[in-house]
Amino acid sequence: IFSLLTLSACGDSTTTESSGAVQNNSGSAGIYTGPAPATGDIQAFKLNFWDNLSADNRCGQCHGGDGSAPADFVDKSNVNTAYAATLPLIDLTNFANSPIVQRVAADHNCWVADPNACATIIEGYIALWQGGNANASGRQIVLNVPPIKEPGASKNFPPTAQDNGANSFANTLYPLLTGAGSCNDCHAETAITPISPFFASDDVNSAYGAVKSKINLDSPADSRLVIRLREESHNCWTNTCENDAQAIENQISQMAGAIVPTQVDPALITSKALNLADATIASGGNRYESNTIALWEFSTGNGGVTFDTSGVNPAIDLTFSGAVDWVLGDGIEIINGKAQGSTASSKKLYDLIRVTGEYSIEAWLVPGNVSQEDASIISYSAGGGPRNFTIEQDLYNYTFLNRTELPGSGNGTPALTTDDADQDLQATLQHVVMNFDPVNGRQIFVNGIFTGDVEQAGFGQSLIDWNPNYAFVIGDEPSGGALWKGKIRLAAIHSLALTQAQIIQNFAVGVGKKYFMLFSVGDQLGIPESYILFQVEQFDNYAYLFNQPRFINLDPNWVPTAPIVIKGMRIAINGREAITAQAFGNMDEVVDTNSGYDFTNNGQFLSDRGTIIPLEKGPDADEFFLTFEQMGSATNPFVEADPITPGTPADADPVSDIGLRTFEEINATMSAVTGIPTTETNVNGTYNTYRQQLPVVENMSTFLSSHQMAVAQLAMSYCSVLVDTNPGYFSGFTYSTASTAFDTAVKRDAVINPLLAAVMNVDTVTPANNLLTQPDETVIRDMLSSPATQDLDTALINDTYESLITGMLQCAIGASPTCDTPARTQEIVKATCAATLGSAAMLIQ
Repeated sequence: IFSLLTLSACGDSTTTESSGAVQNNSGSAGIYTGPAPATGDIQAFKLNFWDNLSADNRCGQCHGGDGSAPADFVDKSNVNTAYAATLPLIDLTNFANSPIVQRVAADHNCWVADPNACATIIEGYIALWQGGNANASGRQIVLNVPPIKEPGASKNFPPTAQDNGANSFANTLYPLLTGAGSCNDCHAETAITPISPFFASDDVNSAYGAVKSKINLDSPADSRLVIRLREESHNCWTNTCENDAQAIENQISQMAGAIVPTQVDPALITSKALNLADATIASGGNRYESNTIALWEFSTGNGGVTFDTSGVNPAIDLTFSGAVDWVLGDGIEIINGKAQGSTASSKKLYDLIRVTGEYSIEAWLVPGNVSQEDASIISYSAGGGPRNFTIEQDLYNYTFLNRTELPGSGNGTPALTTDDADQDLQATLQHVVMNFDPVNGRQIFVNGIFTGDVEQAGFGQSLIDWNPNYAFVIGDEPSGGALWKGKIRLAAIHSLALTQAQIIQNFAVGVGKKYFMLFSVGDQLGIPESYILFQVEQFDNYAYLFNQPRFINLDPNWVPTAPIVIKGMRIAINGREAITAQAFGNMDEVVDTNSGYDFTNNGQFLSDRGTIIPLEKGPDADEFFLTFEQMGSATNPFVEADPITPGTPADADPVSDIGLRTFEEINATMSAVTGIPTTETNVNGTYNTYRQQLPVVENMSTFLSSHQMAVAQLAMSYCSVLVDTNPGYFSGFTYSTASTAFDTAVKRDAVINPLLAAVMNVDTVTPANNLLTQPDETVIRDMLSSPATQDLDTALINDTYESLITGMLQCAIGASPTCDTPARTQEIVKATCAATLGSAAMLIQ
């Protein structure tokens, strides 16, 4: 029984975008000399499917028409017979379910290491073929009726690696994983070539968190750790992989044997149970990919390579180096490494983009923080200097570098950067598109919206000076030195600039693998084919997103004969209700003919909310079901458990008694010290320019050198305005020539005393009023104005320095008498003011 479901919620429209063919000569298909395609559909088939798979290094060697294979779907002598042979192998309602796609996904002669990558590529060829056929209908999601399973008892992982004593993870499996020559040679952060997941980490609890999804507590022999050794001979550490596999299985069995299964509470009103494997894959949607020439979907999930699944050769497969981790639900996390393609395969970008003269870089990404500077997210370059293009993070800004024919543009400069005040870059999941075309130059789009940052007038219009010898890399530059930390969920390069509509379309589709899960409630209601439908996705390595539930009956002739009450719905996992994230616990809905039920088999929405459910065993093993306070006439009121009395909290880490002034406090303090309003044009402009580079939290440990540079710039701006507009601030000081203006201690003190009094609140009349934690006023005064060379530390008698004023007077007193001017005096006063105002005496509180 099937039901065609047309869904548009959250952008998951399932109509296929009409598109032209992407030519992809695979290497040895040769020139076709057979009969011409008999119809327009056969021509679309040839351009998008046959041309891409008929080469001998694809499917042509066996399925090319010599009769050695059961289906000649790439018959080299006659594309019309190839077309006829292919039709039975294609599912036009769901391309992913096509027999040819499923066959390759089952590891039938894939031309790369990941069969799923080959399956994705072939699915893309089918989509292009159907998109090029004017008579083709759009794709629809077909809901497969799931198996009926009762929620079962489940063994669940203990909270920590040390639980269950001798049978804990720490005492059973962990010593084997970290033993000499075993898994810790690769699957630890400290390995020479670290490969995620890090289940052999030096930190036992980190290893425990990473290994759970690789263990099957209910059937240890089916654990991924065991299968990798027993069936795939993956890096066995003794002479016999079977022995290693059995050793792993034995330790898992010992650990699992001590775990008491969680029994389902018989009082609960439940749906039937499902695993993700029982769900209908709903990903794909309506992405615009007509001109995609490179695509990384990061769906392999293991190993050290992520594959280019665009189908356009040569594939730019990216090899991991350093610490790069896989993210469940499709993605990678750059921790301290990068993913880089070869120079030879990267040349595809040079070849195809220079032909069109325009391109788009598209990515779904999650910056690790907003404090990274000059960090290369995606780059096609030689290293830290020459490049063809680069996307960088600079604090809250995205920066787009693009090489053109202009002189001095070899590094992609001048850069196009988002406006500081907009703070477009955030440490959350964002859809980012960088466009370049000869008319508009560069444009930046974040979450479907043009940032408004405009290309400089006269910027280069040609890519003729691009270099073919660079490498494509994610997370750094090829030579290192520009590490970016964060997650990438999808990356794509398009050979034409995406339009605003196409960008919005791809943003609306979203990212990651999505599922439709049909939880059967027919038995509870006595109404066959009744389900609660959830859209579910693997949110990240730690959680699932359950979104927008609806009630649906798969019988197209069904009509509600009586109101159906659905109240207090909760999500359960592995035998019990999830402890947190029960966003549907307050649900109180009625399904009947007056409540908006859609009789075209879309059902009735129950909520527009979503919720995050923590991952426990992993996507292959976690079992889900639903519970209800009321389903139809059955009721079971939910009773909140008594809260657990918390134990005595451990002492927190010591916190410093002193901290930093934050950006707004720094600006207000400088204004108070100098008397210059924060609204003054020059200082306000400087503040807005450097505001994002100033400290944002008081924690001393967060202080960076870039913070001090911003403080110095703001201090100099305030002091310049002060000296230029209010010289009387320094009462009794005469702005004469420099050599005479500072020739006595009294004259120098006329500059220094007002500053120290304002910055340090120095009370010379009653010293007891001064702060006990202030710097020594004498030391500061000595550093600013002492006429002689000073010993910085009596223990380091050779480490001498000149005070600020003494050093700057050298220009006035020495060989350049032109410096002995009132203008030089102003410069010295401004510098002395800025050194005091921008010092730790102001910054620390």
